Amino acid sequence: MPPGRPDPDLTAADAATTFATNYYNALRDSRSAIKNYYCEPAADSAIKVPRIIWNGNEIPDVDAMQKLFVDEMPPTFYEVQAVDAQVLNSRYFPDLGSDRNISIAVTVAGFLRLEHPKTGPLHEFSENFILIPNRAKLMNKGVGQSKRDWLIQNQIFRYVVTHDPIETAGWTTTMEVDAS
Repeated sequence: MPPGRPDPDLTAADAATTFATNYYNALRDSRSAIKNYYCEPAADSAIKVPRIIWNGNEIPDVDAMQKLFVDEMPPTFYEVQAVDAQVLNSRYFPDLGSDRNISIAVTVAGFLRLEHPKTGPLHEFSENFILIPNRAKLMNKGVGQSKRDWLIQNQIFRYVVTHDPIETAGWTTTMEVDAS
């Protein structure tokens, strides 16, 4: 790493933590602003960007994702337990040289409650994102400056379903004790 240049891993970790805090707060409190977290659709129709998978179902576009949360989802309350980040591309836009010109793989794990923050049904979740820099912000020009610093290019959300491996296999855990 050149002297005086920020460590890209630290940049990624900071970006991921800030993103997760802001994104899950928006899902709870500012659902009408969700679309501001996503990159613009790809110009090449052969490439599906942004790509959003929600519990195994592909959401067709950002507007549909926002509609899902605004019109159909009950109130949600997220408790993020872990955020991990990994730099994917150390120079996402080849023609720009910013320290924040990286793409980041982000994994988030935690709990969410539906309907009520203390008594609603509790679910574990895992979510993966590919975040890319907001080009308009990096260049300090364009209408995209009003969007976030980091934009979602790819997103996969999953409820975590835990199974008891003993019960799933049909075994019993009853132990016989020799009384002699």
